[in-house]
Amino acid sequence: MKKSLILSFDLIRPGELNNSLAISSMLSYLKKSNEYGNTFTCHHECINVFEQAIKKVDNNIQLFLNKTSLDSYETIAISAYIWNEHILNPLITEIRNRGFRGKIVLGGYQITYSRKNQLIIDYPQCDIFISGYAEVGLLEAILIDKPQSPIHINKVVSFQDLPSPYLTGDLIIPKNHHMIRLETKRGCPYRCNFCAHRDLTKNRMHKFELERTFKELALIKQKEIHRVNVLDPVFNVGREHLDVMREMVRLNFSQTTFTFQTRPELIKNKTGEAFLDLVEKTNSYLEFGVQTVIEKEFKKINRPNNITHLASLFNHLNERNIEFEVSLIYGLPLQTLESFKRSIDFLMKNGCSKIFAFPLMLLKGTELYSQKDDFNMNESTTGAYNIPLVTSSNSYTESEWLKMKEIADNLGPIMKRVA
Repeated sequence: MKKSLILSFDLIRPGELNNSLAISSMLSYLKKSNEYGNTFTCHHECINVFEQAIKKVDNNIQLFLNKTSLDSYETIAISAYIWNEHILNPLITEIRNRGFRGKIVLGGYQITYSRKNQLIIDYPQCDIFISGYAEVGLLEAILIDKPQSPIHINKVVSFQDLPSPYLTGDLIIPKNHHMIRLETKRGCPYRCNFCAHRDLTKNRMHKFELERTFKELALIKQKEIHRVNVLDPVFNVGREHLDVMREMVRLNFSQTTFTFQTRPELIKNKTGEAFLDLVEKTNSYLEFGVQTVIEKEFKKINRPNNITHLASLFNHLNERNIEFEVSLIYGLPLQTLESFKRSIDFLMKNGCSKIFAFPLMLLKGTELYSQKDDFNMNESTTGAYNIPLVTSSNSYTESEWLKMKEIADNLGPIMKRVA
C-alpha cells in the first residue's frame, strides 16, 4: 500500500472550516479513484498560518515533524504559496535530514507560474512539480515510482469529473456554522496583469455543472450556514450565475448571506438589472475589485474602469439598499500618494461606505512580475506572513508607501475623508 501525505499551509480564519476547499477537492478526487484503499491512501495535515508569527509557524512544523513517522510515507506533497514560499526549502531539507527518501511533490501558485528550469534550481531536493489544477496531477504523482530526475506534471482537469467535497463528506459542514467557501467556476477571462486567478496560458474559465452547485446549495440550506463566500474570481460573468441565484431564491436563504466577487462593468442593461433583482431577493453582498480609478494607472495594469458607470452604479446600489464593498490596491505602477487619495475620495463621494485597500504583491507568472524592473519596483518582506510587498517604485518612495499603508489600515466601514 502506497501511503501519501499532503502537507498544506492554509490561511484559516476564526469561524471557518478546519480544512481548505482546495485541499478537500483534491482529497475527494483521490478517494474517487478505484485504486484508493487498494493501491494507495492519502493523509492530510494542515498548518494554519493565519495571524501566526513566523516563529510559531516554525514551531508548529517542528511539532508536526516530531510526531510524524515520515518513513511510513512514500509520497509527501506540499502546497507552495506566496505566504509559505520562504520556508519550503528549509522544510524539505529537514524532511530529508530526518531520513525521508521517498517522493517530494510541490504544487500551487508558486509552482504553476514558475519556469520549469528555474524550479529545479530553486528546489533541488524536490522530485515532482505539479502545475495547474492539481487534482489529476496529484493522483499520477502518488501512483508513479520515484523518478530518477525531477519531472513536471500538468494534467487537464475535466471539471465534470470533480466531486464536490461537501457532497462526498470529505469537507464536513457543522450545523449553523459561521462561514464556508463555495465555487461555481474557476479561472477568469480577463487579463489584469497583476493577477494569477486566471489560467495564464489559456485565459479560460472552468465551470462546474449546475446540478452539482444546486446540490451544494441544498446542503448549505439544510445546514443553516450564516455566510457563504463564493470564490469565483468573477461570479457575474456569463449567464449561469443567474441560474444559480434563481435556485437560491427558490431555496429561500433568508438567514444566509452570500458574498460575490463581481465586475461592475457587467452590471448594466436588462441582464444587470435582473442580477440586481436577484441580489435583493437572496440577501447577497457584492465585492468590487476596482483597484484604482486613475486612468493611467488602470490602463497600466490592464484593469479598465468606466468612471461614469462606476459612479452611477454605486449610487444605484445605494438607492436599492444593496450592500457592497470596493477594494483598491496601493503600490501600483505610476501611482503616487496623491493619486491613491484621489481614488479613495472618488469612491467616498459616490456613496461607497465600505472601502478596503491592499498592498501590491508581485505574483510569479504575471505580466507585472516580469515588468518590475521597468518601474524600479523594490520589494520588502513585511507582516506576519513574511510576504514580499512592493514598497517603493519610480513613482513613490518607501516613506510615501508607508503613508498609503497607514491610510489603508484606517479604511473600512467607517471612514473620514482623506486629507
